[in-house]
Amino acid sequence: MLTALATAQDYADAFARHGAPSFPLARDTAAWASLALIPAARERLARATEAARLLRSQSWPELPASLYLDYSQTGNRERYETPYFARRQRVELLALAYLHERQGSWLTALADGLWLICDERSWCLPAHARHDGPQDQLRALPDEDRIESLDLFACQTALILAEICELLGDAIDTVHPAIRRRVKGEILRRILTPLLTGWQPSWYRMSHNWVPWCAISCVGAASWVLADQPAQWGSLVQGMMTQCDRFMDSYGADGGCDEGVMYWSVAGAALGRLLEEVDTRSGGRIDAVWRDAKLRNILRYPARCHIGGGWYPAFADSLPRPDCVVSLAWRLAQRTADRALGAWAAGQMASESPERATGSSLVFNATLRRLWWVDAHAVAPQPGEVLEDAWFPDLQMLVAHGGVLTLAAKGGHNNEHHNHNDLGQVVIHHRGKPVLVDVGRGEYTAQTFSGTRYELWWTRGSGHAVPILDDLEQAPGGERMARVLDCSLQPARVALELDCSSAYPIAGVVMRRRITLERGSAATMITISDRIAGARHYVLPLHLASAPQAADGGSGADGVWLVGGVRLSAPGLSGTISAVDLRAETVLRRSWPGGLWRLTLSGLVPTSGEIVLQVTPA
Repeated sequence: MLTALATAQDYADAFARHGAPSFPLARDTAAWASLALIPAARERLARATEAARLLRSQSWPELPASLYLDYSQTGNRERYETPYFARRQRVELLALAYLHERQGSWLTALADGLWLICDERSWCLPAHARHDGPQDQLRALPDEDRIESLDLFACQTALILAEICELLGDAIDTVHPAIRRRVKGEILRRILTPLLTGWQPSWYRMSHNWVPWCAISCVGAASWVLADQPAQWGSLVQGMMTQCDRFMDSYGADGGCDEGVMYWSVAGAALGRLLEEVDTRSGGRIDAVWRDAKLRNILRYPARCHIGGGWYPAFADSLPRPDCVVSLAWRLAQRTADRALGAWAAGQMASESPERATGSSLVFNATLRRLWWVDAHAVAPQPGEVLEDAWFPDLQMLVAHGGVLTLAAKGGHNNEHHNHNDLGQVVIHHRGKPVLVDVGRGEYTAQTFSGTRYELWWTRGSGHAVPILDDLEQAPGGERMARVLDCSLQPARVALELDCSSAYPIAGVVMRRRITLERGSAATMITISDRIAGARHYVLPLHLASAPQAADGGSGADGVWLVGGVRLSAPGLSGTISAVDLRAETVLRRSWPGGLWRLTLSGLVPTSGEIVLQVTPA
């Protein structure tokens, strides 16, 4: 679909006529002065400037060879990536500080940072440096005689530097003209020239977030570097559209992202950023794309997944409260005339602080878009929360709202991108607060994407609210798939029934799960009913956001527990309670600062074969 929007020559011709940047250049002092009159924009720039001021007195983070080697020796990603991203974020904050105060001292510090990043032997992370080797072997250190691996962050570095150099322009040249020339040369050498001369990076064979994420970085960087070479820009854009068609083809018509809501920001949203960039720089040449039904579903995915209060089901390697790029979503809602997406974005804007440097965030990119797309908008987005039921038939994911109780559940298969072995997983919130949770992901290490991924407790079946049968957990693999037997969304009742039998490595086993949400005139109730055949022993691990206690004040012999304002009833099952040890889990501690508890229910499968768990407001 994307490849057919225009030819490379069409893009070249349109870029030659309309290729101006999306935002006012720094030398447009009138435009920036008008922005400074808007309180929200002025305060945003002031915060970025204060962050830059605190950093300016510190030494630039070092990236010695020993630190690059550390990943291959220990599998730890954080020790190298923390200073790597800190360099880029400091450069971005320095650029924002200059735009705010227009002082030459900011330019001097910025020039140091640009030069320092250009000095790096590789812009590729150690954890990604294997992907473009001849036998896909780990490259402990970058080799001088080989093309640099074009990973996510080599491409993103090019985008960061290009956007800053384009916007600040000849202001940087007042320090020395060689600085921007060198940045342009490094982006050409490391990124654009290999792509334009036929070299194919690893993500040309992929269909997940790497494709649009790298594509927007490359095209965004090229919009500055190739500003005087429209034919080259057009060729690159057409090539990236071909790659992103493969990404879109991997999605169902429902637009569901199997990588989780957190990854939407660098998957579906990255695709939206690419199309926005190309449409703007080509003077609306691909404006028709915004009417495509599948694209619209991809773009509205997080709005439909919203449980409420900034919470989302942390399926796959997601987080329960991810930072979604809502200013971009606001822009895309305007592009697609999607009122629901716009309402969701407006409701989440209070929590978005793009000028805050965190993780691998694009501080400069995101802040510019918040400033000019939202803060400077003639009609301010009105906050509000629109929560509607959503069923994704291709992804097999359900979100249903019942007033005091909200339900999310999934089927799918156990070879999804960023997969967890979690067919039949259920999440329950009570009055906007998490009760039964999907814990999401822990810290990424070498093990996370290795053959021992499912030895991590948060990826395997026992890390989810799905049964363990005869001491066997769900197994990984694309053949381990759920089959939807029923899905019904009615005003008084929501029901989802899944056959998850193939998830278990047990010959002849049957495991069917029926999940219902009663929300009529009677009391709200969620029921999880597992019908089992071919197995004798049943264990159900439940991960909870607050400490459970037995309703009888003792052992829980009656099968009833109280937790998070709900009453959890599991007749015939005994339960053991333990606190989840998160001392070594930095990411999970941030996701669940109040802690996590595990209630493990167990018992024999009854002769009826049915085990029922009911959740009602306490």
